[in-house]
Amino acid sequence: MATTEELQNMEGQTAVDVNGAKLGKIGQIYVDDQTSQPLWVTISTGMFGTRQSFAPLYGSRSDGGDLQLADGAMTGPRSDCTSAPSRPRPAGRGCASMS
Repeated sequence: MATTEELQNMEGQTAVDVNGAKLGKIGQIYVDDQTSQPLWVTISTGMFGTRQSFAPLYGSRSDGGDLQLADGAMTGPRSDCTSAPSRPRPAGRGCASMS
């Protein structure tokens, strides 16, 4: 899985699938309240990037400036940018926390 350090500067970078196909731009990263481990990332999708999809970070890796997500990662919840899979709490630049 991509490390917290690798994810810190990935906001706005491209998320790709296991075949390298572009999925969208990386938005916020959500970390676990207790372990501070990154768990989810939002990906801007749609024609104008106005939809946010949540993708689990399990199995992801940094790939030359892109974030390669695990197979099937884009089956997570979608959002209108006003909610998260759980209660977010700011946890630093570009990150939010989940409990």
